[in-house]
Amino acid sequence: ADLPDPNTRRWLNDYIDTLVAKEGLAGSVLVTRGAETIFARTFGHADAAGTRRIDADTRFSMASASKMFTAVLVARLAETGRL
Repeated sequence: ADLPDPNTRRWLNDYIDTLVAKEGLAGSVLVTRGAETIFARTFGHADAAGTRRIDADTRFSMASASKMFTAVLVARLAETGRL
């Protein structure tokens, strides 16, 4: 879907709202095209006590998630002969 489309943005916002309400989702979504920000939203709390809201400056720990990301990137580079 085309994210600049108002219906797509509405759907995405509604979907995030549903996940926040049902699952207690907390996080940040940023979609860019080149240097242009297409969609940006933060939601939930940065702490378990629910005292500090997530904002654009909140830092997240990726922990072991970055290992998989790195592995996929290395595999893709090897696949394309650039490694």
